[in-house]
Amino acid sequence: MSHSKNATLDKLYSQMSLPVIAAPMRTISDPDFALEFCKNGVIGSLQALNAPTSAILDEQLSFMNESLEKMRKNNPDQRIAPYAVNIIVNDEYAASLFKNRGDKGTQNANKDIKSRLETDIDVLLKHIKDCNERGLPPPIPITSMGAVKELVDKVHNAGGIILHDVTKPAHARNAARAGVDGIIAIGASAGGNGGTMSPFALVGSIRSFFNGIVVLGGAINSGSDILAAQTIDADFAYMGTRMIATKECPAAQEYKQEIVDSRASDIIYTNSITGQMCRFLSKSVKNAGYDVT
Repeated sequence: MSHSKNATLDKLYSQMSLPVIAAPMRTISDPDFALEFCKNGVIGSLQALNAPTSAILDEQLSFMNESLEKMRKNNPDQRIAPYAVNIIVNDEYAASLFKNRGDKGTQNANKDIKSRLETDIDVLLKHIKDCNERGLPPPIPITSMGAVKELVDKVHNAGGIILHDVTKPAHARNAARAGVDGIIAIGASAGGNGGTMSPFALVGSIRSFFNGIVVLGGAINSGSDILAAQTIDADFAYMGTRMIATKECPAAQEYKQEIVDSRASDIIYTNSITGQMCRFLSKSVKNAGYDVT
């Protein structure tokens, strides 16, 4: 890590009303949704690959920066949080997301997914530098599917901090060796690419070798859950699914209602869709044409 954990935490906490990061979600996390979190003192997030092209991602980040700058200027006493951007660094997994999305236009725009990911990283680095030059809180990269030291160094050189999400202690060790500022521990019951470890065991294991920022994700739904995460030595809670059934979320109303109506028994855990073990609502998978029997 190139930053002092305490100094970084103090700076982030001073801009936030709750120690919460809104997790990036495929097809859902767009700039308007992210801004709703930021203006209420929670770190909002984008997923880079939700943008059809790197050029559109560039426009989205410019929009985020300009909107947040205006909010802070017009509301100087309000805690307005920064935002994060999820970058999937594994090109094979990223390609599988586009394949399963079924969006022909998006696929055609990203035939060379490796080049797309590299360009996305350059766009994000540009905006980190730009925000620092303008005295604005820069976007926070969240990397997935591989901690890359070269990228960590580039983010630090641009004046930013970087987080990396993991589901296993071994992955967390790799991230720590790469020099990340924070590790997002995705425990049992987390939606999407969730792990299987107890949050107690996962955070405890990470804390045995890492003294940087730790974020805990996995079935966090309430204020008491956020407090519980802090009690076991996490600095932030990571909340995704809980945020979908809200009026601000751009997800389809039918999907929001599925979440409200579903129970734990309606969740399936499979690698048959993306190639990685993920959790989905069984009804949404069936609606997408998959056999979940």
